[in-house]
Amino acid sequence: DQLLGAWKSDDRSAHFLFMADSTPSFYRLVYVEAKSKPVVFRAALARLNGELYLDVVPQEPDEAGRNGFLALHVTFWHSFARIEVSDRQLRLRLADPAWLTKYLAQNPDALSHFTSKGQVYLTADTAMLQKFVIDHDALFAATPTLFTRE
Repeated sequence: DQLLGAWKSDDRSAHFLFMADSTPSFYRLVYVEAKSKPVVFRAALARLNGELYLDVVPQEPDEAGRNGFLALHVTFWHSFARIEVSDRQLRLRLADPAWLTKYLAQNPDALSHFTSKGQVYLTADTAMLQKFVIDHDALFAATPTLFTRE
């Protein structure tokens, strides 16, 4: 419940609106950055080894406006963040893609993945991904983005 509602980044350049979803532990997340159009995500919370994580995936565009040929070329990948929530503050630690790229270059068999155009895509199953997150805290070691209630 502490997550529900509107949040703004400390520099006011980004805004989150978390709303309840019909599925427990899932949220509808509307994200707005600067003057861009809002983007809608489906977000899920998971607790791993005592830490709270947010799994975010973009929602598919409305079927009415969807071009079938375009849809064949658009892939919706998940992104992950470690999250700390209190009544007035949300700390969001996004997964660090630079750390992950470097780590997997040095340890290519550590986790099932592929790289395309410099971007790493993890393809391991859920249990392996969760174990990797628990075992590699450095993935989320970047300075958190701070949000406060609007």
